[in-house]
Amino acid sequence: MLHRWYDPKGKLRTLACRTTRVSPFRMIVDVPVVGRVGDRITSYFGEFGEFEGSVSETRHDRILLKLEMTPEKREWMADKLTWLEKRQKDRSVLDARKDARPQDAHTR
Repeated sequence: MLHRWYDPKGKLRTLACRTTRVSPFRMIVDVPVVGRVGDRITSYFGEFGEFEGSVSETRHDRILLKLEMTPEKREWMADKLTWLEKRQKDRSVLDARKDARPQDAHTR
């Protein structure tokens, strides 16, 4: 969600995007609407959840998003990225969560 883009009903528009590179500090995101440097953005990525940040650089169909988060969340993200990289290299690496993720999309 780009914080200055509204639909005809006055609600913030949600636009599809895809991250191409990510670190605990920044993320390169392919976007349909680039916006301007300094624009506030809320983004959601399945593996990581929701993030707040601001556009720090723009290119054609791509932004560099400077992530804003607590030191604890930044550490969690670094650990998650390390795990994802290990899993990408070795598919035998398993998810060590105490409880499995729900298989359907509805919360009960």
